[in-house]
Amino acid sequence: MIFCLTNKNDMKKIIDFLNRWGVIIIISLLVIIAFKDCSNGKKMKKYNKSQTEAVSEVNRKVDSLASVQVTDVDLRIEGLKTEKRMIQSCDRKRFDLDRENQIDRELSELEKSGKKNK
Repeated sequence: MIFCLTNKNDMKKIIDFLNRWGVIIIISLLVIIAFKDCSNGKKMKKYNKSQTEAVSEVNRKVDSLASVQVTDVDLRIEGLKTEKRMIQSCDRKRFDLDRENQIDRELSELEKSGKKNK
């Protein structure tokens, strides 16, 4: 919306309007902004509560993991599984196929020995 003020009379009308209603408009805007800020406080409390619950859940899970003992056999098994996934994601075939078969044999041996130790 473009205003074209062609004479002093139009400008005087705008100034008179702002003089008469300007303070009320500004106060109304301030009240609206204040109400909007108050509603954000409730949202922040709700967010903080959910965040606190999430942090406590993570702490509980970490504490439960602290009691788990990881053996060398478990680490070796996971390492071989990771290496096999990496080999399968590559395009080289001949050498990697031999290594994949070797990894499968090692995994089966380690899993057997791991079950015997437990």
